[in-house]
Amino acid sequence: KLQRECGVIYQFRGESFKARNMLTQAGLYAVHQLSLSVSQSDDLDLVHLTTKFQERKQQTSNKDLLGYAENIMFYGSVLMNLEKFSEALECFRFSNVIFQAKYGSDHLTISENLHNTGFILEKMSDSPKSQHQLDEALEQLTEALRIRRLHLVGSHPD
Repeated sequence: KLQRECGVIYQFRGESFKARNMLTQAGLYAVHQLSLSVSQSDDLDLVHLTTKFQERKQQTSNKDLLGYAENIMFYGSVLMNLEKFSEALECFRFSNVIFQAKYGSDHLTISENLHNTGFILEKMSDSPKSQHQLDEALEQLTEALRIRRLHLVGSHPD
């Protein structure tokens, strides 16, 4: 996870090559943790991810499934920082289903996931035809805020 954070800092500093290198390394780590293979085009294969999840679901405990969902969410955050928004969105949506099944709908992890989903939808809504994405982004972000307000004290910066 530190590689991702270093990549974000390099991006912020305008050091694109270093940022991409660190984020790619973080992505490769996540791919390894998820037992995925990366296609030639570097696109996320959601069918493969789903198949791997179904295999893991039959073989592991709830705690391990949550770890799997956390790895998927981490991979989504790496993809988001690499500006691969469609693939990142798939990761966040996929992991959110697992989190909601295990935690219910008001957990802080779900809030973080919804925040990332809303952020990506907002980034993907550049064209005038994307009003639907912008509306969905606002819904996701509003729900993330509602959940955070349930858990955080009034003086918290969120």
